[in-house]
Amino acid sequence: MRRSKRLVSASNLTIPLTVVVGLSLCSITLAQEKPWMTLNQEAHQLYQQGKHQEGVKVAKEALSVAEKIFGTDSPVAAISLNNLAQLYRAQGNDDEAKKLLARAKGTPAGSTVLAQEARWKALYNQVGGLYQQGKYREAIPLAKEALKVAKQTFGQNHP
Repeated sequence: MRRSKRLVSASNLTIPLTVVVGLSLCSITLAQEKPWMTLNQEAHQLYQQGKHQEGVKVAKEALSVAEKIFGTDSPVAAISLNNLAQLYRAQGNDDEAKKLLARAKGTPAGSTVLAQEARWKALYNQVGGLYQQGKYREAIPLAKEALKVAKQTFGQNHP
């Protein structure tokens, strides 16, 4: 009888212990994500202000932080690649933007919404760039893929 009480006690501790460990890991992830988010927001503000050259510097730093903390193939890195590409595009550097968008598109989709959203955003921006350059035939397959990812990520009826 005593033995079963120990097992019950141990199993009763498993759930609270799992919750504590899980919350600790979440707070570590949030703490790690904060520098990236701050840099990302700063780059976005510089983009909106038309300070593209300064924005590129900050976006490169955000990408470096994303790759260091989350890995080069992470959805966060894909978002950073996409943001940097948009700043290059705003400067008229379409070749560099295209390379970065291709790299962002190549990141594993994974099962997270963030990963799928990053993939959709990269595809969407590639389509926009090709459309602006008048390369409509090249844009069509990417637009179809972006639509497919958008439907999977956001749902059939999402605007």
